[in-house]
Amino acid sequence: MKILVVLCGLPGAGKSTIASLFKGAFIINADKFRIKDGKYRYRAKENTKIFEKCEEAFFKAIKQNRKLIVSDNTNTSLPNIIPYERYAEENGYIVIKLFVACTVADSKKRRPRVPLKTIKSMHEWVKSHFNYATTINSSYVQNIDTNSN
Repeated sequence: MKILVVLCGLPGAGKSTIASLFKGAFIINADKFRIKDGKYRYRAKENTKIFEKCEEAFFKAIKQNRKLIVSDNTNTSLPNIIPYERYAEENGYIVIKLFVACTVADSKKRRPRVPLKTIKSMHEWVKSHFNYATTINSSYVQNIDTNSN
């Protein structure tokens, strides 16, 4: 069985913490393309280029027939999610969308460099489009000890 897990949520919700729990998964994360000289640097003008790199990594993982792929990006708009979902399903993958809940205040506190206007816009879209049956509370995610057995 081949699985694509699409993690969705506001910046700082805990998506990367959850992604790290999928042992052996091929993880696609835009943030790793934003690290320059060992430092994380967010520049909105680089978004298109960054997301193209994520798409390339995704298509490569599908072609390599990876058993478990995790999309660890905010994924807070259908144009970001649908291409992944369709292509994965066309290639025999089961797609699981998992929303990691987080308040606007917690998101801003955990990711102070992300403009509040951007976080609020994402939050409004998420509130109206996600099925909360697949929600994980971010306060739980923030307390996960990934070093324990």
